Amino acid sequence: MFRDFRPLFLSLAATACLPLIGCGGGTQPTGDAPPVTIDELEQHQADHVHAETYAEGVAELDEMRGLVAKAFADGDVDAAHDPLHEVGHVLDELVRLAKKDGVSEEGLTAIESAVETLMEAFGAVDDQFHDKEGKDYPEVQAEVEAAMEQLRMYLPKTE
Repeated sequence: MFRDFRPLFLSLAATACLPLIGCGGGTQPTGDAPPVTIDELEQHQADHVHAETYAEGVAELDEMRGLVAKAFADGDVDAAHDPLHEVGHVLDELVRLAKKDGVSEEGLTAIESAVETLMEAFGAVDDQFHDKEGKDYPEVQAEVEAAMEQLRMYLPKTE
């Protein structure tokens, strides 16, 4: 009786293994850049200190804004790509930093609004790097400057 099931069992086992074999060889995807190593990622993190206060966050954001503006002014649009991604990281933390620093509820609402404006404006600029219809920085510069001014209003007073 066991011999009667052997061909059926072998057929089922072979069929079950087919998806595991796959198609094609085990070639690695090709690209312009080599893969990033763990050491390179750790070095990038060590090189970049994240803001710990609202004032530091606004200063970092202003620096990134300046790099993006300069890249467009110099006609080197590609140089704006990395700073644009850094802008996103800073914006993600800005409201949290403001809360941590004790900004009033009214201030937090204004900061949230400014952050949203900046996300939309810088996002529109970043879109052009990702095969989407985007904007050049000069097209959003007035919005960015107004939102930055709003953020500066809630910086701690210096004596």
